[in-house]
Amino acid sequence: MRYAATLTIPANTTEDDPHEKTVDLCYGQIKQVFVLFPPGHGGLTHLQVFYQTRQIFPTTPGESFTGGDTTYEFDENWPIYEPPLAVTLRAWNLDDTYEHSIIVQLLLLPLEIMMPVVVMPPQLPEGM
Repeated sequence: MRYAATLTIPANTTEDDPHEKTVDLCYGQIKQVFVLFPPGHGGLTHLQVFYQTRQIFPTTPGESFTGGDTTYEFDENWPIYEPPLAVTLRAWNLDDTYEHSIIVQLLLLPLEIMMPVVVMPPQLPEGM
């Protein structure tokens, strides 16, 4: 399943008072992450991704993705197994004039695909 979100951050949004958006997911594992900072950001917008209270992307606590005409794309193996089944996109924008949008996509393999249920075939009566 591929989840997508566009987060538009108003001008003058600080790291101390970031703009947030929740992306609801299903049980499973995040297998791929795609983040796009379109042209025009000038390195003034920043993004962090949280699962519950833990920052998961970028992995280094307190750091952020930033850029302008920049794409981050990487494979991952992050389990989503405990409610709330969601990630929080947390962003800020140091541009004093313009709002900016960041596009995030997450490829998630549902639990049913990762761990399929095996059903035993019924036993045939003896002699058949």
